Amino acid sequence: MSGDSILLSSPPADADLPTAGQVPAPPSKDLLERLAFSAGMARVTKLGVYEEQFDEFAEGVAGIPKLLESVRRLPSRSRTLPGSTESRKC
Repeated sequence: MSGDSILLSSPPADADLPTAGQVPAPPSKDLLERLAFSAGMARVTKLGVYEEQFDEFAEGVAGIPKLLESVRRLPSRSRTLPGSTESRKC
């Protein structure tokens, strides 16, 4: 581990870039393992951020059911309610 980076392995010393017209070699198993680990870490981090945002949201709306329970009748107009049987005032 180096600072904020996790070093799993170093790149191979004989890694040459393909020249024009040459087909690149398929990625090594080591490279694919590092890529999979990196993608997994990114997803776990993103999930952690989403969980924190959801917790903040849930805390913000947690009092709404008690507030609605304490009010006997919510202010509303009959014309704003779909399917209202009361006469509509226009």
